[in-house]
Amino acid sequence: MKNAPLASAARSPRGVVQINGTPIDGWLSIEVESTVFANADTFRVRFAVSDLPAGKDANWFSSQKTIKCEVFAGFPPNPDNYSADELDSLILGMVDNVSFDPIARTLLIDGRDFASKLIEAKISDKYPNQTSSQIATTLAGKAGLTPQVTSTSVKVGKFYEIDQVRLTDNSTQWDLLQYLAREEGFAAYVKGETLYFEPKPSASQDPYVFKYEPPAGNVGFASASAQSISARRNLAITGGLTVEVHSWNMRDKKAYAKTATSPQGAGKTYTYVFANLTPDQCQARANQLLKEITGHQMTLNVRGPADNILLRNDVIQLTGTGTAFDQTYFPTSIARSLSRDEGYVWDIEARNVADD
Repeated sequence: MKNAPLASAARSPRGVVQINGTPIDGWLSIEVESTVFANADTFRVRFAVSDLPAGKDANWFSSQKTIKCEVFAGFPPNPDNYSADELDSLILGMVDNVSFDPIARTLLIDGRDFASKLIEAKISDKYPNQTSSQIATTLAGKAGLTPQVTSTSVKVGKFYEIDQVRLTDNSTQWDLLQYLAREEGFAAYVKGETLYFEPKPSASQDPYVFKYEPPAGNVGFASASAQSISARRNLAITGGLTVEVHSWNMRDKKAYAKTATSPQGAGKTYTYVFANLTPDQCQARANQLLKEITGHQMTLNVRGPADNILLRNDVIQLTGTGTAFDQTYFPTSIARSLSRDEGYVWDIEARNVADD
């Protein structure tokens, strides 16, 4: 079990920004956001122009065509004397934009991790006779990434026989990976220079715990391992839900319709229409959509002192509130920031279905 740090604990977080492999000083703030799992991770680094080194001043940044950036953060043994090797790499990627403010004398860079290589690459091949894991390995190689891929056994022709035409027209390699990941119940993401294609987190794994402790009686104060915790329940999709999927299959010249119903029973109905699905594909799509919609029943938002223990493939557990919000959640976004004003903090959003 992983426990969030106490908000009042003494901490000495430190950060390092490397540009093209070389650490540079002058940064004022760092922001790294992991949007689990469908999008690229992003970063923003703000520099004080007056503190930039001579070899990488504002003019240098404004003249570059490509810039590689790696952001590190953590808690080194000696906060007065440390290096990137003693910190954790939060993100490695390419800069998309360089923004210069000559009045404020600041320079801002922002960019994405190496998922951008797949996002910007159109699909050029068809893969009906390969498995999802084989395709993921192939696409990783094309992008110059190391594959960390869990083996799958079903050839993709089984479940995107129709969709492959749509996927090979204007879609990207990242679209294809995310499609395959959804069909397999997997997550596809990039960390550093490695492409991961693996099963999604399970509610049964050891959770990262945010603990709330109410005040004792009528005196004292509440305590929590966060600065703020808020939870929300969407009643519109909690009391029963049905998903209907309709499709006209041109090859069979038949119309098909399948439904999926939440464990609470039928309730509000969501209807979708897709072209050229088989009965099995209709049912699979209805099941998938039901899972996606009901996964928004419970939402948890946390802001507080950050660490590097919580990973995107962890699950989060809230305890101590004495309400139905005390349950397991799956992270959807983890945004870490490091600055001289606020220290090392994060904003987390996580979601799940209601336990009851």
